[in-house]
Amino acid sequence: MMKRIYTLLVIAALGFVGCQDVTVGYLRTTYAKYGIDSLHIGVDGVKVKMAEMEEQYWPLEGLGEVLAMAYKAKPIIQDLESEMDELYEEMDRLEGEEFPDEDRMDEISARLDEIESLVNAYYDEEYLIDDAKFYLGEGFQGDGMGYSVAEAERICNQYLSYSSTVEQGLPWTTATIEGVLGTEPIQYSIANVTSEDGNAEIFRRELVIYGGGRMQLPFDCKAPKGKYRVSILIKNEGYSNVLENVFTFVVD
Repeated sequence: MMKRIYTLLVIAALGFVGCQDVTVGYLRTTYAKYGIDSLHIGVDGVKVKMAEMEEQYWPLEGLGEVLAMAYKAKPIIQDLESEMDELYEEMDRLEGEEFPDEDRMDEISARLDEIESLVNAYYDEEYLIDDAKFYLGEGFQGDGMGYSVAEAERICNQYLSYSSTVEQGLPWTTATIEGVLGTEPIQYSIANVTSEDGNAEIFRRELVIYGGGRMQLPFDCKAPKGKYRVSILIKNEGYSNVLENVFTFVVD
């Protein structure tokens, strides 16, 4: 009887030790990827990328020009509107004169055209962005490009990111990574940077990664021209995976 009790106690103890060795939680990165897995660094390269997106996604055509004017107008919109009112008053006064100054009227007309373009861009910006998303989706009775709401949002946000970077000198920033499943908290870090035609060491010093795998470089990135492939480490308690060459930066 005592032998049987002893045996049961040993089995129970072994079971307890076995349970202690089980890692709680999980981490799956099989389908992890960036929706857009490359980013051009450099103003000229980004403008080329914007042009390529406009060619691929027709609802984006002309949006970049409006965004640039809207950004220029934002800090001075009140001054622009005041100047526009004053110019209209001056134009009305000149038109009422017997011998109006034609040269001055031409100057006013040219300036009014310039101001109105900026003011209209300022007020139309949000509407035009929403309009682009709408036609990236179904549009009216199926005359859009047919992308899902999420895809239309992603495409438009990438284009807006390019525009903001160029106009405001913002850091070069990727989207977050998709398809990572696991027990929180999940941590992201740079595992490796490789380059055949650039300087991976300089690039690695400037590259940072945030939550969700969002990566960022300063606007005035010091790394020389070249293509840089980045591998990232994803880990949580008890698990870790390295995604090799998951993102490519191209410094133009």
